[in-house]
Amino acid sequence: MKKLGTRITDEHKEKLIALCDLENLHQGEMIEKLIDYYLDNPVKDTDLEVKSEFIDQLELNESETKEVQDAVINSGQELKAIAKDGLMYKAKYLNTIQTSLCEIPKEELRSSTAKGVAAYKIEKCVEAIIEHNNNSPEPKDRVCLSKTLVQKLTGSNPRTVGQWFDEHHGLINDHNAKYQLTHSHNRRGAGFDYFQHLNLEYLKA
Repeated sequence: MKKLGTRITDEHKEKLIALCDLENLHQGEMIEKLIDYYLDNPVKDTDLEVKSEFIDQLELNESETKEVQDAVINSGQELKAIAKDGLMYKAKYLNTIQTSLCEIPKEELRSSTAKGVAAYKIEKCVEAIIEHNNNSPEPKDRVCLSKTLVQKLTGSNPRTVGQWFDEHHGLINDHNAKYQLTHSHNRRGAGFDYFQHLNLEYLKA
């Protein structure tokens, strides 16, 4: 019987050693196990095409793609099973955060530092502005959805507000275009109270 070739990278040597330690097997036994698994579970070309297409849809970069491919190989799981588990974990996490945020009393929102509260305040502020504009028969009563105004009302830092606006630029642009709103609509004078005008007094410091 021929000896195993020596042209194996240090990276894969480390992986083999790690697998041996995990399974409590000698290297030869581990290699036999991997060969048996490969022969019992041949990868079809169609499987590779589906995996490649799915990964392409996720728009992963090169290192992220390698991370996913290694996870599939190391776990022995189907890509769709890994994706499902990850998606459900993230969904439950986000739903838990949303539930927690909804339970924060309105009067505590301004000063709260809970995880996700900044985006939540921005979202609620934007929703209030949209609702106000939709219910205002007079154009002069409407206000423009702008980063400056939302930052002032929520107390959030400019970067956080800017990121939220970038992620929701379609919503922002469509609403402002609907009523032809520009920054000039927000020039109300020094004494104008936007918190009261938009029914957002609970966000007032």
